[in-house]
Amino acid sequence: MKPELSFKTFKTQTMADFFPRRSVGHKQTVDVLKWLEKVVRSSGFEVQSVPLKIKHWQPNSASAELLSPVKRKLDVLSMIESVGTDGKCITGEVLLFRNSTDLTDRRAEMKYEIVVLVTKLEKVVEFIIEKRDLATTIGRAGGLAVLTDHGVKMLSNNHLAQATRYEASIRKIPYFSLTYPDAMLVSRFTDRKQKMTMKLCSSAKTYTEKLNSRDLIFDLKGWKYPDEFIILEAHFDSVYNTPGFFDNALSVINIFLVLKALKDTGIRPKMTIRVMLADGYEVNYQRTHEYDQITITYCNKDEVFNGLP
Repeated sequence: MKPELSFKTFKTQTMADFFPRRSVGHKQTVDVLKWLEKVVRSSGFEVQSVPLKIKHWQPNSASAELLSPVKRKLDVLSMIESVGTDGKCITGEVLLFRNSTDLTDRRAEMKYEIVVLVTKLEKVVEFIIEKRDLATTIGRAGGLAVLTDHGVKMLSNNHLAQATRYEASIRKIPYFSLTYPDAMLVSRFTDRKQKMTMKLCSSAKTYTEKLNSRDLIFDLKGWKYPDEFIILEAHFDSVYNTPGFFDNALSVINIFLVLKALKDTGIRPKMTIRVMLADGYEVNYQRTHEYDQITITYCNKDEVFNGLP
């Protein structure tokens, strides 16, 4: 059953519940595009559809098993755009770090090791800033692979996957998200000075063939400077393992409702307000049509309340 096409049903919950896991190439992404376009058009806006070609990354499968001092399967996911393990598994000793200073001071120990970073962070944004380049940092030091938790106890058994950023000159190593309970298990073994061995397997892959998608653009025309633009952008795709409620259905809905309210009340801005609903944000897609106009102000709305997926 699809949601009723009306203003009343156009809510964040509807978008997240009916079209979750809006990763590039997924059927849900195709369906939410059609839904968004119909609702925006039904509200009286003219909609421009801009075709895109976006790279295609798939997590496929990922697994981790602690081999010693106990045998136990661990709950992991591949980080977005992480490389896989090339058709085989990686086995190695585990080395645990607790913060970025620890990583810097003990770089020499990382070679030929599986590195686990366990952190306790107050805000999810700290996780994003600190860990985006972690695979490059560990790969540069000669590590075999890296796992990290999200550092937020309240998320418990959940994952918080994000885009992996590699440097071209550094060997790419697999990057995994580890749940908080499993991270605490590794931490306790380290505190007891017990050696750990782990096996990691992943078939994550970025495909050379790019997939078709599109952005949706609609305007509220300015009465004095119609050819000058205030651009508001929000991406509608989501991290592959989440419903994408806060990141980023909430921003999509809020921007639309603001423009609809202005339009319905007859308020016209001096300059044109242009809304761009964009795909490919979570895979770092770089678009070229954003600035093909006189842009006065540009604002990318992502996670309006800095919440969690």
